[in-house]
Amino acid sequence: MDGRKLIAAVVLVPLVLYGGGTAYVHYKVSKQFDELKTTAAPYATLQRGAIGVTLWNGKVAIADISIQPTGFTDVVRVDEFSIEAGNPLALLGMSEPLTGSPPDHTRFAVRGLAFDLNGPMAKMADKFLAQAGAATRPMDHCGGMAETGFSQYRKLGYDRFVTDFSTAYETDRRTRNVRMQIDGQTRDMGSFRIDAELAGASGEAKPAGERL
Repeated sequence: MDGRKLIAAVVLVPLVLYGGGTAYVHYKVSKQFDELKTTAAPYATLQRGAIGVTLWNGKVAIADISIQPTGFTDVVRVDEFSIEAGNPLALLGMSEPLTGSPPDHTRFAVRGLAFDLNGPMAKMADKFLAQAGAATRPMDHCGGMAETGFSQYRKLGYDRFVTDFSTAYETDRRTRNVRMQIDGQTRDMGSFRIDAELAGASGEAKPAGERL
């Protein structure tokens, strides 16, 4: 093999592998979304926009998701749902949920989950909350309200509920502890963060014959 062919192979082979891996993940995610859409059909109508795959950091994102519960005119919209596994191999492993092993660290994120606070779905939720709150002691720190719900946001002048949230975890293979971080932000309202560590939660299987 002469020098030009060697250089071409060195350049082209990684590009072909990268392109093939990207196409494979795109295909698997598209297929899994279609299966979820079929399963959810009696309860809700699901639609999506483009699927983006960034293989080098193990990230896949689905844009412009819409969910319309059966019997409602409301549509819940999500700007983007994403999973970031950290590297290509981890992402490829996640694309095979039955045979692949979970990666050591992963981040799931939902950006721009939104729905109409004046729609029938929010008002139905308020009815359930009001019934549950009928037997609840009024909360002094919340102005004497017995329950909180979307009606309270409407009273404050909000017409639309928009929130972002994410969950990230990292597994320590030595201790089998799992560290988790959960972030949430309701736009123009408030935010929170939860940090937690779960002891021995990874539950890795031991080789056959090894005692616990």
